[in-house]
Amino acid sequence: MTNLLSRRLLLSGLSAGAVAGLAGCGQEKIERIVPTETATAATSSAAASGSDPRKWVHFGDSLTAISTTVDDLAGLTGYEHINAGISGDKAINAALRSGALEIKITLENNVIKESGENLITDFQPIDFIARNSWRYPAVVQGTKGYLISHYGEDVAYFARDTPGDAIDVGGPVEVTVDPEAEIDFLRKGPAHEYSMIIGLGRNDKDLTSSIESVVENIGVLLGTNTHPEARKLVWEIVPWVHEPIGGEARAAIDEWNATLEEAFGDIFVKPITAIFDNPEIAFDKAGVPMTEQDDANLKNRVIPASFRTDANGHLNEAGSRAWAYFMFQEMKKRGW
Repeated sequence: MTNLLSRRLLLSGLSAGAVAGLAGCGQEKIERIVPTETATAATSSAAASGSDPRKWVHFGDSLTAISTTVDDLAGLTGYEHINAGISGDKAINAALRSGALEIKITLENNVIKESGENLITDFQPIDFIARNSWRYPAVVQGTKGYLISHYGEDVAYFARDTPGDAIDVGGPVEVTVDPEAEIDFLRKGPAHEYSMIIGLGRNDKDLTSSIESVVENIGVLLGTNTHPEARKLVWEIVPWVHEPIGGEARAAIDEWNATLEEAFGDIFVKPITAIFDNPEIAFDKAGVPMTEQDDANLKNRVIPASFRTDANGHLNEAGSRAWAYFMFQEMKKRGW
């Protein structure tokens, strides 16, 4: 896996030191990743290229997909923000759908059938499968179709978009997201060099992936935008309500966040921690009163009841407003 990992990171434009640090993952320290240098203002060169660093794409999981965080932050910045979150996604899924990552699949009987779904019997990397349902336009050996996963299943399929002759693919084949599919949650942001906000890792933790995989694939995502004025932020993994401070489960989340902070350095931001540290400001910006239950949740440093939609900690509209406020402060600190 070391050579594959090194190749991906180098292709993403990350430093040789970062590659060496990640290639030696496990018990060894992960060296900080230094992505493309950010700029403090948009310039005429950005406009000339069709890119505008003041426009943003947010790659994430359900914490992005089903919240109003993206729209709320767009309202504060005054610029377009694309919601590229998909519920259930792990970091590797997001890297694939951005168009930055190739995976290899093995189809049942090594054949693309004339029509219908073709069972995928193996993924490389095996870490790819995520929870919930998804459908990505993809190309397999020149055949356009979709990678599909159905809710509640731990398998995936490739289905061609139009019937045709059966194709013997001969063995494992590479898959890429259809380069012509400029869809919000796929390639649109990277294709137009939008600045990036990435919030991933929660499902990786829940589905027993590794923090090394999260760091690697966030690095791959960041590498999709090599524009010299690109702005990039990575935000923390959210602790669930059943992971209060002081518990073993929370210690594991905190350790993962510490690793992300070490890896991504100055572009790693903590809007959720800011809510815990500044509850009066958070509730003022959210526009809701604080309850006794909220106070109890905050003492445990988990998402307060008035800020969440469920027992886990997905943000509701009030929580999204608080998140957007603190994220906007991080952007202003950087002169954006």
